[in-house]
Amino acid sequence: MIILLLIFGLLIAFAMFAKARVGVVYDDGSQQPLASGLTGGEAARKILEQAGITDVQVVERDSWNSDYYDLMKKKLVLSQGSYRGRTAVSVGVAAHEAGHALQHATEYSPLAMRMSAVRATNILGGLFVLMPLLFAIPRWVPMKMGVMIMVLGWSGLLLFNLLTLSVEIDASVRSRRALQKAGLIRKPADTKLVNKVINAAALRDLGAIIESPKHLLLTLLPFGGARR
Repeated sequence: MIILLLIFGLLIAFAMFAKARVGVVYDDGSQQPLASGLTGGEAARKILEQAGITDVQVVERDSWNSDYYDLMKKKLVLSQGSYRGRTAVSVGVAAHEAGHALQHATEYSPLAMRMSAVRATNILGGLFVLMPLLFAIPRWVPMKMGVMIMVLGWSGLLLFNLLTLSVEIDASVRSRRALQKAGLIRKPADTKLVNKVINAAALRDLGAIIESPKHLLLTLLPFGGARR
């Protein structure tokens, strides 16, 4: 149990570091307007057009810090800041998400695996959080068995997510190439900053993946104390 908690603690510490690093890069990039004057939404559309992709919508979402590519609906959803902003952060984040659309267009199989992992994490996460309620009902689920199920379940989901990290790396590589090919970033200083933002966007998603075991950790702590 101690080893398990130590591993989860290290993972969560890394996730916190990733968030801090992303925050620093985003703070720097949000103050830097680009010479092209493009908004994130415009940059995403130009990337898709340059790749010959005409069946993906680029839409604005009425929220902040919520950017993703919807594989099922073929929608590139950008937050207000990313969609309307003309900074390195706006263009970099939009380009990274457009990278997922490029993956989809070329039938990059790990992308579908990644989306399946996200859906499974959301569904099973709710079940695992509710499972401790069954411990209170005698003879339904023995505590030891229930804890083991949660550990195996979260560990399996985490491993599956880690195996799809290539999706984020590949999306960043594709987005950088697309920006250069379309000539959307002209100044060397802008290129360097936007590339940092694109890498930070991938790191943000990595941190979210690694942080997923925190729900299990918070669930197991009370039972670890009870055993002692």
